[in-house]
Amino acid sequence: MIATEAIRLAAAHLAEGDEIPSAVASAAIPFFLVRLTAVCVERRDLGVIREFALRALAVGFASGPEMAGFLGVGQQEMDLELESMKAELFISRKASGDYQLLEKGRLAISKSGLPRVTDREAACYVNGVTRRIEQAIGELAPRRRLPDGTLVLPAVPARPPRVEELDLAGVRATMLLAKNSLPRLMEVSRLGRVVRTSNLFATGHLMVRKGAHAVPIICVDGAADSDLARRLGGHPALQALKGCIDRQEKQVRRLLAQVSQKVRGATQLPPDSVRKAIATYVAHIDADGEEKAKAKMSFLSAAKALTQVTHWASGLEFEVLFGATLMSVQSRLLVVAPSLVELMGSNRTALIKDAVRSGIKVELHLPPSESRVLDRREDLRAGLKGVQIEQLKSASEWFGFCCDDSYTVIGATRHEATSMGRFDYVFGALIVNEPEKLLRDMAVKFGGIPVTVRRKRKLTK
Repeated sequence: MIATEAIRLAAAHLAEGDEIPSAVASAAIPFFLVRLTAVCVERRDLGVIREFALRALAVGFASGPEMAGFLGVGQQEMDLELESMKAELFISRKASGDYQLLEKGRLAISKSGLPRVTDREAACYVNGVTRRIEQAIGELAPRRRLPDGTLVLPAVPARPPRVEELDLAGVRATMLLAKNSLPRLMEVSRLGRVVRTSNLFATGHLMVRKGAHAVPIICVDGAADSDLARRLGGHPALQALKGCIDRQEKQVRRLLAQVSQKVRGATQLPPDSVRKAIATYVAHIDADGEEKAKAKMSFLSAAKALTQVTHWASGLEFEVLFGATLMSVQSRLLVVAPSLVELMGSNRTALIKDAVRSGIKVELHLPPSESRVLDRREDLRAGLKGVQIEQLKSASEWFGFCCDDSYTVIGATRHEATSMGRFDYVFGALIVNEPEKLLRDMAVKFGGIPVTVRRKRKLTK
């Protein structure tokens, strides 16, 4: 089986004592592709005859015939080269007819060589948050190619970098590592001007933690980047996202409390128990051979602690609970899913097949749009063979699952438009000893909180 990236990241980066992230979302880290000019100084290459003619002058051969005989070239060719070097001020001619070296000629055959200034175009990738030039950054993509639902993290500042803000050493290292790298005898003296810039993005994940001063976890290529998190933790866009999460949680809490007395006064579980369930879930998925059964028992034991008391649950806990439910359900499972692809993710197809083969009655309700997806996807239909599939009358933000009438996990997924892009946030509750009726009323029959209309009282005279 394959765990989702969010679960794996949480298992890898949550240390003892850490709060469980309230949300994990795909994120895009901004980069600038900067094309600029660089003023380079290189050692000027001399022709063979010119170089050895200068060296012959340096050791004492002063006349044209002497140098021609020493180098073994024709007199006419030697005279042409000498006149050319004289015109370019490498040498001068005495009244006696002999030649002598000038400063330019001595510099040309010195160890440092004759320098020549030239402009070359360079390109480098600048991290939009740290403003550092980076060499190995993996695959970058323009914004139009980012997957749907990806939060685009803000650049700080938003404008592209100016040439005076670029690190000369970083540009030099980039030019040396490029395919058409700098010649060995060329050195970057200074940066010229920015020719153009392009916005590109690296894909990663953002784990949002509660609290106004809580620093988020930002992962790139599976590794947490503390520098990114520190610089973006107090950014207004991240603070606004936390505000959206808080508002949505309060709405879900209030609405669920209207229809179920059991959630009134409910709290969230201690982070240690949730963290243990996440860690054992990933360990079970990665286990193989004889270790598989032992890892499964360890995971189900950790997950059982999550189903003993009514409590509020976030998206990470929903995923862990659904995996445990598929492994432990005894007779009946009711599922209301907002997305078929997400439902079948993490290779849950095998678990659903095992449940059906074990005689478990699985009833699945899907929105109309997802039913059309099922019609097009033969692989999904094969994975749900034996499952009773029903179509909801309309799409609803409420979803969840009920396991053997012993507990119900119910929540809402809400789409929020933020300055960083669309954000889907999941929040709900696990309610113990709760039959299917609550889930059916909220997610199947009504598509939301049932509304009771009271009869108007007649006014008596």
